[in-house]
Amino acid sequence: MTLSPLIMLNDGYSIPQLGLGTWPLDNGQVAAAVGQALEAGYRHIDTAVKYGNEEGVGNGIRAGGVDRSEIFVTTKLDGQFQGEDRAVAGLEGH
Repeated sequence: MTLSPLIMLNDGYSIPQLGLGTWPLDNGQVAAAVGQALEAGYRHIDTAVKYGNEEGVGNGIRAGGVDRSEIFVTTKLDGQFQGEDRAVAGLEGH
């Protein structure tokens, strides 16, 4: 169940327009925030490698009691991985 309006993606999925931003929270803070956000009805969590809190985001999702298939996690690539063929390396964590 999402309470936010949805945006249709090119692949046919719909993602909630409103997502929980996780910057500048550390792992402990973000785990608690994500769990509470899921409890409140959020189904879109936004993070980035640059934030250094992805472990906490995952912990919050696991503790949130919502089936993972109902949650969208969006992320961003750091500038060094944007353009040409660098995005693949960024997504693979290199």
